[in-house]
Amino acid sequence: MAVAQQLRDPTRPPLEASSKPAAAKSHSRGGLVLQTVLISPERKTAVISGRVMSLGDTVSGFRLVDIREGEVVMKGSKETRTLRLYPEVSKVEVTATLSERKKGHE
Repeated sequence: MAVAQQLRDPTRPPLEASSKPAAAKSHSRGGLVLQTVLISPERKTAVISGRVMSLGDTVSGFRLVDIREGEVVMKGSKETRTLRLYPEVSKVEVTATLSERKKGHE
């Protein structure tokens, strides 16, 4: 008798990323949660709070105005919100000086 091993879905975020503090924070901001961004030459879509959305679609009084890699921009009547796939992670551009680059190649 063969037994199949159950594998974790690799597209799901790590368990730590879906901890209660992050979920509580997102729900306190109107309950909008960015779950997936799909960008192709033909179209851009995002899954926000379980809904597949395209540019111009609305949810909870916010219109989807921009879809970028890793984030979307939602515009409401009084505020603009940027929803991120990984809100805890910030990208920082780092540039090395010429002397630091030379040291790395020695």
